[in-house]
Amino acid sequence: MLGELAQSRQASRRFLTEAQSVAALSHFNIVGLYEMERSVEGPYIVMEFVEGGSVGDCLKDGAMELAKAVEIIAQVCDGLQKAHDTGIVHRDIKPDNILLTKDGAPKLGDFGLARQETVDGGKTQAGAVLGTLDYMPPEQKEDATKADARSDQWSLAATLYQMSTGESPRVIDLGEVPETIRSVLQRALKSNPESRYGSVSTFAQELRDSLSGPISETTHGLNEGQCPNRACGVINQAERKFCKECGESLREPCLKCEESIGPWEKFCPLCGGNL
Repeated sequence: MLGELAQSRQASRRFLTEAQSVAALSHFNIVGLYEMERSVEGPYIVMEFVEGGSVGDCLKDGAMELAKAVEIIAQVCDGLQKAHDTGIVHRDIKPDNILLTKDGAPKLGDFGLARQETVDGGKTQAGAVLGTLDYMPPEQKEDATKADARSDQWSLAATLYQMSTGESPRVIDLGEVPETIRSVLQRALKSNPESRYGSVSTFAQELRDSLSGPISETTHGLNEGQCPNRACGVINQAERKFCKECGESLREPCLKCEESIGPWEKFCPLCGGNL
């Protein structure tokens, strides 16, 4: 921290207090903070180097593949939940602040606007607007002191909106969102914080469930000819269209070419798609 800020005791104290808070989190999905020191020029911190770029960099080419986008946000939720559990609210979640390792694992960084629920007191001036407007929930736009864990959830949902549609969340049109996650985003983006999910971990679980449900019922864990009805599970001749025991359909549309195939197939026998 350089210049006039480095000469301010209050600013330096705030800088180091926030650094200590983030250092205490120690979660794989949060950029690690290793050291806090003071030099002649001012206080400084030593942080983990994440060399895979950011989600913002990835979005320059348009929307992400949905499953990848959901898993990135869900993992960020895992780390952010730990921050929330210790009373830290990020207040500036956006694609540029989600960094990626070489393997594509997300790490939430830039806690520079973070507020500690237990010690922030009057440090954030009432009426101040902090953050990035396109990803900022209504209550935070009105007053930064009103931001809490549910505000971070809104920002995560706005970020996922851009990841899944390729469009800025400046104007959100849920009709553009893939149907599988639409209802989950709709709740996380509610104007009233009370109407959102109770925690970011619940938000993450709902996102994961929205994708895993139909996939597990059609392509996972079935033997050839096996009825997908879990209460039945009878093995049929593969050419049958309906289960001989319960009448359940033994055909589902391929996730790639949409032709009718057996739900036990790993690769579509018609188009070769990996299911």
